[in-house]
Amino acid sequence: MDLDFDKLTPSQQRELLSVLELNRIRRKNKRKTIMLKLFMLMLLLLLSACVGGGIGIVKGMHDSIDYSKLDQFKFYGDRVKMYDKNGDIVKTYYDNKTTSYLKLDEMNKDWVNHYLTIEDKRFYQHNGIDLKGIIRALVVNFTDGERSQGASTITQQLIRSQILTTDKTFKRKINEMFMAIELEKNLDKDTILEMYLNTVYLGYNNYGVESASQFYWGKSFNDLTLSQLCSLIPIIQSPNRYNPIADLEMNNTKRETVLNTLLVNESITQTEYDKALQDKSYADTKISKEEYNKKVSEINTYYLDNAYNQVVEDLMKKFKLTRDEAINKIISEGYQIYTYYDPEIDKILQEHMLNREFAIDDKVQTGIVILDNNGVVLGVAGGYGEKTANFVFDRSIHAKRQPGSTFKPLVSYVPAFEYLGLNPDSYVVDEKRTYVDKWGNEYSPNNYNHKYKGQVPLRYGVEWSVNSIAVDLLDRVGIDDGLFVAEQLGISTLVYNRNGLTDRGLATALGGLTDGVTPMDMAVAYNSIKTSNKSKPKFYRKVFDEKGNEVLSTVTDTKYAPTPVIETRTSAYMTDCLLDVVQTGTGRGLKIKDLNLAGKTGTTNDSCDLWFVGYTPEITMSLWYGYDKKETLQTSDAHLKLYKSILEDIYELESYERGNKFKFNKLDTTYMDKSSIKHDNIIEIIEVSK
Repeated sequence: MDLDFDKLTPSQQRELLSVLELNRIRRKNKRKTIMLKLFMLMLLLLLSACVGGGIGIVKGMHDSIDYSKLDQFKFYGDRVKMYDKNGDIVKTYYDNKTTSYLKLDEMNKDWVNHYLTIEDKRFYQHNGIDLKGIIRALVVNFTDGERSQGASTITQQLIRSQILTTDKTFKRKINEMFMAIELEKNLDKDTILEMYLNTVYLGYNNYGVESASQFYWGKSFNDLTLSQLCSLIPIIQSPNRYNPIADLEMNNTKRETVLNTLLVNESITQTEYDKALQDKSYADTKISKEEYNKKVSEINTYYLDNAYNQVVEDLMKKFKLTRDEAINKIISEGYQIYTYYDPEIDKILQEHMLNREFAIDDKVQTGIVILDNNGVVLGVAGGYGEKTANFVFDRSIHAKRQPGSTFKPLVSYVPAFEYLGLNPDSYVVDEKRTYVDKWGNEYSPNNYNHKYKGQVPLRYGVEWSVNSIAVDLLDRVGIDDGLFVAEQLGISTLVYNRNGLTDRGLATALGGLTDGVTPMDMAVAYNSIKTSNKSKPKFYRKVFDEKGNEVLSTVTDTKYAPTPVIETRTSAYMTDCLLDVVQTGTGRGLKIKDLNLAGKTGTTNDSCDLWFVGYTPEITMSLWYGYDKKETLQTSDAHLKLYKSILEDIYELESYERGNKFKFNKLDTTYMDKSSIKHDNIIEIIEVSK
């Protein structure tokens, strides 16, 4: 029977169109169902094809699982402790953690059901792992082109947070699945759900829905508004990012997503949805981020911040974790962090910073790094004044400033000793010259006093920071070779080509860099000169979990092992020249009785940055002095006075003894006999028999 659409009434036309649209949607859904079944069939075929080889592997993993761990559930992570070099506790993190236990039958049943709708809709149907959920997540993620759905059940999440780790490995995932199945054989569903809701980590050291509800909104979980509940639920995905204190806007985005999911799943009505969507009570948090930090966080020293950050970064690399995952791993596994923190040196630095010693005004700042010969960080100071928060900008690590003449040894003199066969007494020419690079650019450096002495020993160029000699040596060595040596020594901020900017120019010999350098890099580089080996700076020694298992170690980790970078001969030559700087040259204001100090001064042309980087036989210290915003300093020696004061205080400690000599094993002395070394009373040559 033919139907004349035009003869229908408007209402009949609309009804017909609705039916046709419904049929179209049904056909589309039918096609999707067929495609999904085909996908499942292919997945099963793939599994069948792999079962011959794969089942043995999986069975081996299953047999190796220690199911006794199922009896070791904990309701929140143990305290994270940090120890100093003497093994004494200097910091306890997460001491303020809270947990408030609610039995399942005491909880708001609607709120619990909403939680299940979002986190594990089939919780009461599956046996610990949800195969339908896994396939659904695969299909959705494949369709979306990104990871938009997860497939871990609540049981798996409980296993992961309480027994296993967050490591992203196939073995961990298989263990997690088998243990989830085993757990559900031993515990009923309500018990598992109750444990989960009381142990789930929801940010700011709160474990469980009741604790988190009290913390964020000052009320019980049962008394939350629907808007607040939907703000709480997504926090589990990223506790440090998605909570309403850390990022209210992001939390609101996630809240709206949860509300929409509840509506689509008919867990709430349209009226409830509309009301909750407009309800801003989720933003009425009891405490701000700043208030929280001030209330419960003891302010760490810069050293402890850096030690903690280094542990987090090493965990991220070792286990392929995000930063949030690494932090949660530290918390949940109760890490014990053994650092190289030296409370005596830190006290010296803190006193100088708090008292603003040798600060010429209220704005001037500084950044200081102290290392031992093995790259162990003995102390850092991130700036003058009181540190008012944790994990703030640290000038010793983060500030990139122009190094001035402190860069000359790295890019000119050390390469000259390495590649040109020169020694401290080799003659060089101090003269005014114009250089033309291979691109045709002219460069004509001036000495500070515009005076030139002609032929002089190379050591004179270091002692009096002669610009013409440093530039000439870099030109002779070659810019790329000079930069290579600087990087090998420890400089990580060089620019080769960035939108037309580059450090591949002769101005680099005088410290004219695109980005500048950090005090930490300079300390590492001068430490490399002293020892002839580059050592990655290390704040911590070892990390153990709550059961005493070693998790990290800078003692055995090869990336922290010293790497030879220059000849021992070069190290001795450069040290000999740098001793001149302090004894009779530009750094003579730093002379300290019975203390052998080698180092280099540095001042930029505009006097915006002042440096001294040097070393004794025991320690290396880098110090930058200046303003955060580029501004000329009305001083030429305040930084030297600060450096000298800190060094004198350190050498008053019983751990450090004045009068020690620099020692160089296997020193090549062919260029001169022992008696011709200018500082033969300071440098001890140890000849090793072959």
